[in-house]
Amino acid sequence: MTGWRVGCWCAEALVRPIERLARTLHLAADGGQVAAIGAFDGIDELEANRRVYAENRALLLAELPKAG
Repeated sequence: MTGWRVGCWCAEALVRPIERLARTLHLAADGGQVAAIGAFDGIDELEANRRVYAENRALLLAELPKAG
């Protein structure tokens, strides 16, 4: 899946184990695919969060002009 980055955070002793893990994950995308499909099971939660964001946005748009 795109967007998965490790960056330069690891200690030198961890480079080789992380390389092996990354190679395995790259060759076997099943885990990422299962996670992506599983994300669709959370549509109800997503919609609830979207409603909260919409309410917060409406509140900000109404109150910020009053603050100048």
